[in-house]
Amino acid sequence: MSREPGPVQYFDSADPDLITLDVRMPGLDGYGLLEAISRKRSPDVFLPVLAVSALDDFESRKRAIEAGAKDFLVKPVHVEDFLLHVDSLLDTRFLEQRLRESYLAAQDVAQARTAEAERTQQEMIERLAQMAEIRDDATGRHTRRVARLSALLAQELGLPPDEVRLILQAAPLHDVGKVAISDEVLLKQGAFSPEERRAMEEHSLHGARILRGGRSPLMKMAEQIAAAHHERWDGRGYPRGLRGEEIPLPARIVAVADTFDALVNVRPYKQAWPISDALAEIERERGWQFDPRVVDALGQALERNRRFVLAHVGM
Repeated sequence: MSREPGPVQYFDSADPDLITLDVRMPGLDGYGLLEAISRKRSPDVFLPVLAVSALDDFESRKRAIEAGAKDFLVKPVHVEDFLLHVDSLLDTRFLEQRLRESYLAAQDVAQARTAEAERTQQEMIERLAQMAEIRDDATGRHTRRVARLSALLAQELGLPPDEVRLILQAAPLHDVGKVAISDEVLLKQGAFSPEERRAMEEHSLHGARILRGGRSPLMKMAEQIAAAHHERWDGRGYPRGLRGEEIPLPARIVAVADTFDALVNVRPYKQAWPISDALAEIERERGWQFDPRVVDALGQALERNRRFVLAHVGM
């Protein structure tokens, strides 16, 4: 190794396969150089450093190894012995490089498989959501709007991006259980009889059964939403009468988004409500039907940028 001034700066751009150095050098000694090199190199990368010294005591060896040396030779050094140590260090270096390359290649394969599995899962969710759309086109458009608004509310609540994405992907399945409801009830233009209303309310249970058993976070969330998006904050909802935070947060979010979308869009049995009236109605149910925090998030989102919210819910 050159003993010119500034040897540490050499390693800013160089990527040597092996470093040999004398423990005692003018200026920066070998220990100091070892420590400086170690600070510049990633601890995950094996860099062979062979320290050479006339000092033949345990403390000198220990200090060199702790500073970053991988091997230590005592002067005088026989050439063949030196070459054996160099070969051993280089073999270790090249093996480490091959292992790292294999690990990175395996990571790439795993990431590609994960991405493909996620695409397949999302396609399955879209197909399930489309089943409801085939039965009732208004339901299909409604589920997509509810998904977008649910994601916006999740963002407003400060949920992590990964959870916002899961809600966006899972929310379209909140009404998937309607595929098990008869056309006579599902497509009825007027008000429901008590028996018809009970049949319609069973779509939450049907949806949960359809989605039950999924192992991915997405399918588990979709099951929660399908099962609980008609529960009420005050415990008077269905199907289980859950109360407050017993109701999963994604379901509480979808409950607000679902109701808001139903109010501001035309239904067979009603006209579209003005935005202000729909918000006022939801705020009246704050702490009764709906989670107060989610209601506040809807108001804040509308106040912050009404056009942005309405564009995302397809209005």
